[in-house]
Amino acid sequence: MSQARFIHLIKMVVFVLNRETSEIRVLTLASEPSQIPKNFAVQQNYPNPFNPSTSIEFHLPKASIVTLKVYDVIGYEVETLLKNQSLPAGIHATPFSSTGLPSGLYFYKLETNNMTFYRKMLLMK
Repeated sequence: MSQARFIHLIKMVVFVLNRETSEIRVLTLASEPSQIPKNFAVQQNYPNPFNPSTSIEFHLPKASIVTLKVYDVIGYEVETLLKNQSLPAGIHATPFSSTGLPSGLYFYKLETNNMTFYRKMLLMK
């Protein structure tokens, strides 16, 4: 791979750092115009079932304010992964760690400017 191509690839990656925990919360996987998705979408987390961590991928066809939360089966919010985070158009992924959570069914909810998506995931310890 040429050095020019490598530098271009590095520019496509955007990290969001949680200042309190120093964890990376979002990785932009694609933001070139040819790779911008045509529709909003939330992919199934991978792996699923998972232990101890998983990745949640979502597609934004335009720049959006994003909130991503995880809930347990009775609707209690267990973690906010992203809160009113401004992200560019592209394909993004954020990790979720189940540290301190029991096995069971969980749901994640992604909210953008005017769309809301839900998916379920299974934690098996």
